Amino acid sequence: MRCLRSLAVLACCLPTASFAGIAEFVSSPTNNSSLMAAWAASLGPYAIDGSVDFETHPNGELIADFYPGVTLAGENVVVDHGPGSRSGTDAPPLSDGEGPLGPFQGYTANGAVRDGWSLTVSFDVPVVAAGFMTADIFNGFGDNGPTVEAFDGPDGTGTLLAAYPGAAFNFEVNNRYFMGIGDAAGRIKSIRISLATVLYGDSQYVDGVLFASAAPAQCPADLNGDGVVDGADLAQLLGGWGSSGAADLDGDGVINGADLAQLLGAWGNC
Repeated sequence: MRCLRSLAVLACCLPTASFAGIAEFVSSPTNNSSLMAAWAASLGPYAIDGSVDFETHPNGELIADFYPGVTLAGENVVVDHGPGSRSGTDAPPLSDGEGPLGPFQGYTANGAVRDGWSLTVSFDVPVVAAGFMTADIFNGFGDNGPTVEAFDGPDGTGTLLAAYPGAAFNFEVNNRYFMGIGDAAGRIKSIRISLATVLYGDSQYVDGVLFASAAPAQCPADLNGDGVVDGADLAQLLGGWGSSGAADLDGDGVINGADLAQLLGAWGNC
């Protein structure tokens, strides 16, 4: 399994912005990712995209445009894999997080790292939620956990929508811990995970990125898919009157006056 390995990194500590509709997915270590998926689904037809999986990325330096639809940027991080090895301590408070990463092939002895690390993911299309699946985080004392941030501009620019520190738990050895942020307004253009100073000579890992696209749902009354509800769609609806089909907009099994009212209410550009 490949993953992103922190080597050292810069990170700046920005104040947390306060916006309505912001949700955090950092405080429930055993199910943060499933909570984010359920939250996104509650907003509309948004499904979690897990295509940014570092198992598929070649070893070495980050390739900014390796994954379609996103751009990667990092400080003091590499994509790495190799023989697994235990590291760190089993000191409490322990957490299994979201379970073990499996045969951990991304572990490399790292020595005394001090300068910190960061990974920023920018989205071509704004998203309603996004986050990082980490592994092997040691933050049992609450002083060695990364921070996740969301911005309304690319590459960590624009307005800081929210920032949350990691939970104060020890996720070693090789347990997964998800850190995510949601924005019901769908303004997230980039997310960043960072740690300003790495303590205890500890390596930390990002296994992948999960996100939910904020692209609007299709316009159901645009029956011919040309981006506008107009006479052509009206003609299609009337042509199917009394039967079923795509023009059955309310899904009651018959094309009738209720569907006509819905189409007329959506008249114009989608």
